[in-house]
Amino acid sequence: MSGLVGNARFGTRLLLGGVITSAALEKNAKAPDQLCPSDCFLCRESCPAGAIDQGGRVDHNLCVRHSGANPLLAHLLADREIKAKFGFDTLLNTVGVDDHGMYTCSRCLEVCPLNR
Repeated sequence: MSGLVGNARFGTRLLLGGVITSAALEKNAKAPDQLCPSDCFLCRESCPAGAIDQGGRVDHNLCVRHSGANPLLAHLLADREIKAKFGFDTLLNTVGVDDHGMYTCSRCLEVCPLNR
């Protein structure tokens, strides 16, 4: 498994967001603990950055460095003062709300059987 959020209906093509509410919400049925077949390694085998380890965990820093193109992140990383003051994770999370970024790789999503 790629370590991505998976859903029986939508596969791994999900982006998480959040809603703060005081409304009473109905519970959803719990999804199966394991959506991915235990013998499926297509995501790991297809990752050109090698960002998915044997256990299915994604090294998001490696993934984004390989497949992300974000002008704001590039600008921040080029500034020595900013780089010295903030860690890569903080900068990455900061530019994550910027809608000018794009991913140039989606091989793990393309090969995942849950996305068919």
